Amino acid sequence: MQGRKTQSYRKRKKYDKVEVKEQSKSVLIGTKTFHGLVFQQSPKIEFIKTSRLKSRCSVIFNIKDRNTVMFDWSVTNEPDDLEELNSFFSQLTPEKSTFVVKKGTGEYLNELRSQDTKTLEKTYTFLKFIDNNKVIAKANSDLDLLDEIFLADYFIKPLQITITETPNTKRTVSRIFNYTKDPNFSTMNMEPGDHIEFIGTGNNDISVTILKTYNGFKNGKETIDVSTINSDENLVGTPVLVKCYRTKTILTSN
Repeated sequence: MQGRKTQSYRKRKKYDKVEVKEQSKSVLIGTKTFHGLVFQQSPKIEFIKTSRLKSRCSVIFNIKDRNTVMFDWSVTNEPDDLEELNSFFSQLTPEKSTFVVKKGTGEYLNELRSQDTKTLEKTYTFLKFIDNNKVIAKANSDLDLLDEIFLADYFIKPLQITITETPNTKRTVSRIFNYTKDPNFSTMNMEPGDHIEFIGTGNNDISVTILKTYNGFKNGKETIDVSTINSDENLVGTPVLVKCYRTKTILTSN
């Protein structure tokens, strides 16, 4: 007799759908008391830029105004030099911007006439940039040279140009200095994007965002760039509690 087969069925368990979400959370990563902080509002930030030209240029002097000169790189076949000239001079403002002929690059050898060509190593007011290879400028002090032209072939080495750039940005940057090595910003592991809160200042009990950090101490201090502070303030000798927060992403589910 064939036995009756018994079938067993498992009931399927119904699970609700789990939705996972990302959530940003500000986490305290460190707290220290500093005794050597100085707050500085929007310092003037400048960068000194020096050319690395391979080509020599001719220098042509204006007969009527001996301090007005033209630096002529039109004979160069170096594309990198032309690109560098454009990067230096295309953004300068006529009659306002200045540049410097770097010391040690203005030596000129003329077998027919001996004269001190180091007088070329001066500051010049930029007047005009022509054809991406010629610069007209006016020396800010007397050149007192006899020749009407210095030919490129007679320069000992290529003239090099130095300009001072100020970043063109509307972002307001403040700067905070720390003069004590213990504690310091580095040991708090501060990074750009972190938020720091100050407690115990006179005018800057605020929270700011770190924009840039600088590695280590230089000239006896370390530096961070931050978003806007309230005012300049010297707090050397005053205890200031510093709290550093970092935004972290966590996963949550319903």
